[in-house]
Amino acid sequence: MKDGIIELPDSYILKFSDGTGDVKVRDVILNYKKYAGKNLYDPIEGPEYSNGCPTVAQYYYNESNDSHIINSFAHGESKYRLCFSLAIPKKVAKKSNNIIEGVFNVKPKDEAQPAPEPQPAPKNI
Repeated sequence: MKDGIIELPDSYILKFSDGTGDVKVRDVILNYKKYAGKNLYDPIEGPEYSNGCPTVAQYYYNESNDSHIINSFAHGESKYRLCFSLAIPKKVAKKSNNIIEGVFNVKPKDEAQPAPEPQPAPKNI
């Protein structure tokens, strides 16, 4: 938890209540326009809370500070921040089809270079 906001890692599963179903945090971040403003169940409580009230939480994307937030009214009010487990540059994250090439510098299989040989540890003289 940071600043009273619960952080959800990119592998965490969110349950949208509009028929979208289960979606990983990573996919929501990479496709934020698709999910912005959609209702979902509280990320911790799930559909069991409040007899499955489909509007207990909502996802928002704030472009001014590039934050991905879920506001939930389960147990009063809770805020959740969607986070990548690895730091991914904004420019790359917004172009999901380039995510692997941009972050990991992966080349197509026919252009792949072998990994460099490990260097021996220096010897004490």
